[in-house]
Amino acid sequence: MLSLSNVSAQQAENYYEKDDYYTQPLSSEEAQAKWFGKGVAALGLAATFQPQEFKSLLYGQDLEGNALHARRVDLTQHRAATDYTFSAPKSVSIAALIQQDQRVIQAHDRAVEVALSVMEDRYTQTRISTDAGRRKAMWL
Repeated sequence: MLSLSNVSAQQAENYYEKDDYYTQPLSSEEAQAKWFGKGVAALGLAATFQPQEFKSLLYGQDLEGNALHARRVDLTQHRAATDYTFSAPKSVSIAALIQQDQRVIQAHDRAVEVALSVMEDRYTQTRISTDAGRRKAMWL
């Protein structure tokens, strides 16, 4: 199942700071949160999730502190992100976690990656303002 919600920078920052579930590693090699997609290289993000990089992006800045927005935004109201949560059905969760079946976990992870790839290829875009003030949608 997929659920989504729009979040402001402050909401997202508080959400991830309140519960370090997403930033604490499952093992020494892997954190729960991961970067995904073409934006990782385009923005120069580290291979592994870094909370400070995430915070910079939430507040509309690249890793050098330059604004990613053309105009000043109210960070308490501005939609900084859309949180997409992929949840497996309860029967799948039970098989994966209680029975510790790694194949089920890997299959779910792969399904999420495929879904994200489709979303990125078909629906990811940005708006760019031209000198004439017109906005143009640009597929990434």
